[in-house]
Amino acid sequence: ISRPASLPSLLLLCAQHSPCTETEVTPPWSSTEHQLQASLLLAKLEQIYKPVALLLVEQDRKLLAQILTLLQPSLEKFLSYPASVHSLAWLTSHIPHPHLGQVVAQLLPHVLNWVDC
Repeated sequence: ISRPASLPSLLLLCAQHSPCTETEVTPPWSSTEHQLQASLLLAKLEQIYKPVALLLVEQDRKLLAQILTLLQPSLEKFLSYPASVHSLAWLTSHIPHPHLGQVVAQLLPHVLNWVDC
């Protein structure tokens, strides 16, 4: 099945509203309804395509690169866009080993920015 051009944006939307852990409280930019809808959308995307972990790393992490490109402007101004930090954390939690090690160079500048504040 070919993927729509909107897939990176849809996954980013899910990342913004999906909890990183099962015990995480709802972030201020989201709601329980948003989280429910994100969960339903994510389940549908995984049913149509593949699990997120596989989608993010196949084709030499092409989809991940597209999502990071979408996130880049808000990550640079992360204090104004806390959902971008959450999204990156959510995405990172879905990248399986050993692929996570291959994207550290892309993630490290953002993490160092956050620590520096």
